[in-house]
Amino acid sequence: MDGIGGAEEAHNAERPQRASGTAKHKDRKKGKPISELEVGQEVTGKVKTITSYGAFVNIGYASDALLHISRMSDDFVSDVNEVVKEGQEVTVRIFSVDKEKNQVSITMRSAEKEAEAVESRNSKRKSRPQRSGGDRAAQSAAMAAMASADYDDDKFVEGEVVSMLDFGAFVRVDTAQVADGLSGEIDGLVHISALTKERVDSVASIVSIGDKVQVRVKSVDGDAGKVSLSMISKADEPPPRKRREGGNKADGKREWRGPEGDMGEADWKNIVENMEQPAFSNSFVLK
Repeated sequence: MDGIGGAEEAHNAERPQRASGTAKHKDRKKGKPISELEVGQEVTGKVKTITSYGAFVNIGYASDALLHISRMSDDFVSDVNEVVKEGQEVTVRIFSVDKEKNQVSITMRSAEKEAEAVESRNSKRKSRPQRSGGDRAAQSAAMAAMASADYDDDKFVEGEVVSMLDFGAFVRVDTAQVADGLSGEIDGLVHISALTKERVDSVASIVSIGDKVQVRVKSVDGDAGKVSLSMISKADEPPPRKRREGGNKADGKREWRGPEGDMGEADWKNIVENMEQPAFSNSFVLK
C-alpha cells in the first residue's frame, strides 16, 4: 500500500516510532560474527521474542535470527504460539544471511519443503510478470461481485503472496472463501502498515512471494478495480490519524491556536490591545 517523500515515509508518518518488531533486533550484540554462518547449517537457539509474524531466536551470534511464521512447519501455521514459546530451545537451519544488514533468517521446515517453496517462488516470478487481458477481465468481474456482496470484513481467509513492492504485497484470494455465492480470484493489496501490528522496516522482512498468509478484506472498489486487504485484525488495527484542526476557516480568516484554545483574529486583537506595553521615548544617540 504510499511534504512526504514516498510510500515508506508515509507509512512511518502514520505510526509513532517504537522499539518493536525487527528494529530492536538489529542492534549489534556480543557473539560470533554472522559471516561465519552458512546457508543450510544446523544450529540450536533459544526463542527470545514472539511477534505476530514469527519469532526471534538467539543462536549465539551477533544478531538474533528471524524464524518467519511461514518457515515454522511444513504445514500451514496461523498462530506462532501454536509452534514455539518464549524461552523454548529449538533446532533450526540457516535460511539466509545478509551481512550488510546484519540479518539472519532461519527455518524449521524440512529441506525438501524448503526447496519446493524456493522453486515455486522462482517459477511464479517467471510466469506472472503481467496478468493477461482475460485474467484482468475475470478479476474485474470478481471484484464487482464482491463489492456488492455482504462480506464480513473481520473474517480471515487464506491467500498467497504473488508480488511485492516497497509499500506492500499483493495477495491472491479465492473469493469463494469471502462470502457465499462468490467465485473467481482477485489480487488485493496488503499495505506495509497492514502486514503486522508491529512497526516493520520492509515488506520482505514479513512475507515472501509464494507464502500462504491469512488476510481479511477491508474494502473493495469495484469501479477502480482495487481491493484493500489486511493481515491485522480489526481489534489490533490502529485508528486512523485525526486531522489537525485549525488553519484556514471557511471564511478565509486564519486561526491562531494559543494556550486558551482556538482563537480568531478578534481574540488576538483584543489581547494585543490589552497587553501592557513598555514605555518608549525617542532620543538622539551621541557617540
